[in-house]
Amino acid sequence: MFGEPDLKNVNLSGNIDDLLKGQWDDYYDITFKLEKKQFSSTTAEHKLFSSEEIDFLMTAKGDDEKCIRDQFYSGLDLLRKDTLFHERYYRWEVASVLKDIVKDCLN
Repeated sequence: MFGEPDLKNVNLSGNIDDLLKGQWDDYYDITFKLEKKQFSSTTAEHKLFSSEEIDFLMTAKGDDEKCIRDQFYSGLDLLRKDTLFHERYYRWEVASVLKDIVKDCLN
């Protein structure tokens, strides 16, 4: 951890037999855990949207989803991919449009 390591490069791509070339010792294990990104509005708060608005935008199906798509078009796919916690959805110009869409589609 301190000083200069003898290991110059670690190759994490290619043939499994060629992975992790270099000098290794018994001091450290490297573990990678890859998981699908999951959204949960109950674990975080947004400055501009209520949890009800977030849940509606992220999970709307059927006629509700069609209502959102009719006004926000393919932006709904991007929103669901990035979630409302992406920086673009903290801009009031974008947030106000989304809040109007939610209000319209919930009524």
